[in-house]
Amino acid sequence: MENKLKILLTGATGGIGISICKRLAEINCELILLYRNENDEFTNLLNILNEKKIQTHKYKCDFLVDNDLNSVLNDIKTKHDKIDVLINNSASILVLPFLMTSIKKAKDIFQINYFSVLKITQEISKKMIKAKSGNIINICSTSGIENDEGRIAYSNSKAALISFGCSLSKELKNFNIRVNNIAPGLVNTKMLHDNTNVKILDEVKKKISLNRFAEPDEIAKIVLFLISDQSSYINGQTLRIDGGM
Repeated sequence: MENKLKILLTGATGGIGISICKRLAEINCELILLYRNENDEFTNLLNILNEKKIQTHKYKCDFLVDNDLNSVLNDIKTKHDKIDVLINNSASILVLPFLMTSIKKAKDIFQINYFSVLKITQEISKKMIKAKSGNIINICSTSGIENDEGRIAYSNSKAALISFGCSLSKELKNFNIRVNNIAPGLVNTKMLHDNTNVKILDEVKKKISLNRFAEPDEIAKIVLFLISDQSSYINGQTLRIDGGM
């Protein structure tokens, strides 16, 4: 990759987001990072990016606050003429039985996992259409395919995101813009362990052919592959990365 790629990544402070950034630091790129809350891992990441001389622009943004997202998108549109790659990675999870899932909580999950993605993608894809080139990658979940028990709002939002990506690939095909989804299974992140009972994790692990959860870097390597020319004929696909669930 000789030309510098300008890449926008949401959810930059999560386990998968941090790993994606570390992999992106291997290529010639400029990063625009959106995140909700800073943490020590993110601070360390910024130091790594600085050492590798990766130009980085960071935006703190709460997707549940419309003014936050509108302000960030306006700033990005003004300061960045071209964006080559959009990685929609932000996500929030809700683990509750259906009868305990309020409409408010379900709407919040959809706002973060789906509607914010639509809004960001609409704005960024306009730049890609103008450039007649682009690459959009949505980090989804196998939960959007198999609809996990106790995660109706989360699973439904990810199912909507998968459908969105497949449909969008058809709408943008004439502008040399590829759109693909990555659907990880269980990934060894803080979000997983904070929201899933240990007994359930042990039971699920036994059903995975590789008998382990994915590491965030294993998802990041697939992102890097989809950005590269090696994946130039892959479009409108949902790649399951689940260890053989």
